[in-house]
Amino acid sequence: MENGRETLLLQITGQLNHMTAAIPRGPKSAFRKVLLGTDNIRGIAGLILDHTIKAISKGTGLTTAAEGLAIEMNKLTTFNLKAGTGRKVKYALISAGVEAFGSLKSLSYIDKVTERQGVMKLNKLDFINENNLLFDYFKDQLTISELELPKEDYTYWTHPRKDGRTIVKKMPKSLASQYTHIKMPKVYAALNAYGSTKFKVNEDLLELLSQMEENNHEFIPRLIDSEEVSDALYSLMKFKRVSEFVGEQAKKWYLANVSQQLMKKGLTTVQIDGRSKKYSKRKASGWFKEKTSGPLDLVRASSKRYEFDKVTFMAKRMQGKTFHYDFQLDSRGRMYPVVNYFEPTGSDLAKSLLMFKNGVPLSDNVLYNLAIHTANCMGEDKLAMDDRVLFVWVHMDEILKAAEDLTNSEWLNQFKNEKKSKFQLMAAVLEWKKYHEQGEDYICYLPIGLDATNSGLQVLSAVTRDTVGAQETNVINHPNQEIGDAYMVIAKSVLNGGFAYKDYEHLGNKAWRKLCKRPTMSYYYDAGRECIQEQTYDDRRDHGVDALSEMTFDDASYVGTAIYDGVESAFPRQTQAKEALKQGVEIALRDNGGKALVTWKTASGFTAFQDYSRIETGRVNCSFAGKLVQLSFQLFIDKPMKSDHAKGIGANFVHSQDAALLSLTIANLAEKGVESFMMIHDQFSVNAEETSLLLETFKETFIEIFEKDQLGDTLKAFGLHANPVMYGNLDIQDVAEAKYIIS
Repeated sequence: MENGRETLLLQITGQLNHMTAAIPRGPKSAFRKVLLGTDNIRGIAGLILDHTIKAISKGTGLTTAAEGLAIEMNKLTTFNLKAGTGRKVKYALISAGVEAFGSLKSLSYIDKVTERQGVMKLNKLDFINENNLLFDYFKDQLTISELELPKEDYTYWTHPRKDGRTIVKKMPKSLASQYTHIKMPKVYAALNAYGSTKFKVNEDLLELLSQMEENNHEFIPRLIDSEEVSDALYSLMKFKRVSEFVGEQAKKWYLANVSQQLMKKGLTTVQIDGRSKKYSKRKASGWFKEKTSGPLDLVRASSKRYEFDKVTFMAKRMQGKTFHYDFQLDSRGRMYPVVNYFEPTGSDLAKSLLMFKNGVPLSDNVLYNLAIHTANCMGEDKLAMDDRVLFVWVHMDEILKAAEDLTNSEWLNQFKNEKKSKFQLMAAVLEWKKYHEQGEDYICYLPIGLDATNSGLQVLSAVTRDTVGAQETNVINHPNQEIGDAYMVIAKSVLNGGFAYKDYEHLGNKAWRKLCKRPTMSYYYDAGRECIQEQTYDDRRDHGVDALSEMTFDDASYVGTAIYDGVESAFPRQTQAKEALKQGVEIALRDNGGKALVTWKTASGFTAFQDYSRIETGRVNCSFAGKLVQLSFQLFIDKPMKSDHAKGIGANFVHSQDAALLSLTIANLAEKGVESFMMIHDQFSVNAEETSLLLETFKETFIEIFEKDQLGDTLKAFGLHANPVMYGNLDIQDVAEAKYIIS
């Protein structure tokens, strides 16, 4: 489509030249000043073309897309769009970008469209029709773009900027000097060790997935007609906001279901009326959730199919190649790949299709660790290590029989609800087939993963020296059982507290463990009761239990509240840490001159930050193809949103600690000669020969980090010198003996 791009550039350049020549005397728009100040009109044309394709493909809002385009155009002109105050700069950037996009409207290619999202309006760009050169070019770009694929060569990070990217996404200018190599050498070492890892496509699994897709296997997300999705989106737009529903229907529900109960408790009419709004909102939220669940399920199913198509398409593009992934850091220091979808921190499907280029030959260790990995993928990750191996060998005949025809395997279908590991299980089954066919010549290229029990709770248990939390999350060995299980501790806290509701108390430990898993993690990231109620409802179909799949929002609210209370009481020191961090960030905001940026150092040398600024809405007048349009935009003011800072600090602190743990573990393993990594936050994968080295290095690094008072030091950095948390008596050196801290 090179000729198509060339033709488009000629057309856009001609239009821009016409706009330049037609400039009248008197005041000139920001975009026309850009055109007058450049000697590279063709370069501007190229930016307009590329940003249009990007904006339409991603559905980016017009003002956001216009600002991004204007920032790039500013580099090609002597006129400075960024001169002036923040609001003035915002006006200039948006108006210049919108007028630039208007050049394609003048060529009858695109137009500004307004979409309604509930009661919100969002302006975007879209094609006027699909019978033009720009649309043909758009389709071609979506098919052949190399920008979104992993690279066959890796360029090392040596400075905070590389290939037009910063080492930290959305890096504040005031912190740029904190991210040099000299300030955090281990972070650079980790990024480059991970980035230089050589990957290849699991071609056997990719071929099998193609067969399963042809046979409409239930593992493959179903193909949904675009009209169905459009109808679902349209029906969602017809629903009014929850607050608008709080009226007659909610009031009727309240009078019928709540007021009589409250009267029986002896409350007065005035007291009952005072509570009506709260109860009405709760019921309205449930009504909204239940009414929208059908269309939302369809939209989610469509998204799953889109992801499947995207991942498998990208994998096919990389077949037969050796490739690498480049990574950036977020504000906590966590690593995220530049590539989306087909990448090592992605979905179960994406991870299953990735193999290390450098494999390891057959050994007892390789078979042992492959068996552990297989058992984990089968959902047996709570067995002792030797028992997991035994479990796999006991079922080896079934595994090998299934491997002969996975597409039609009844054995495989029993794992259809293992959404985090079913495709990785298929990859493991194919490895056992190869081993039995190749014998002594077998080489294992499969990444073998060890997962943390509950990374967030592990970190909070370590920083508060809480022995019980450390035992139940396997930071140290459990005195009474082989493996600790924090989720079951919380489930028992709920059930032993007298929970009884619709016979849910008899669902069994496995179902209750699943019920408690996500709420436990969310609680320590400051999710409130209502959030956990909604999570319980949203996840109801993910547990493989019919009774839970059929629960109403009222059911989920009751269960979610019980789980929230159970988490709160199960590990009190971790709750204290969460509240202490809120106090600390409140002091930091008070003492930093009214600025929104709050920072703290981690053990890796990384400066973590959170920046929750106030948002104001502004309006800007723009010219779009000669027509005046008025657009609204969001402007971030450097004044803190204190409530957002308080809500965010718990999760951000914990994530900064697990990010330091990941970075230092990778760097330390690289020093010991490990060359292949596939890591994500709390999941660690190396080749099948090196998992023992991984475990030992992880424990050494964990001790190295948490033998220091990471919580106390962070609170002091915030200005809270009197630590309110009552620490336990955990001896962090006991971590050296832990068998299941990652398993």
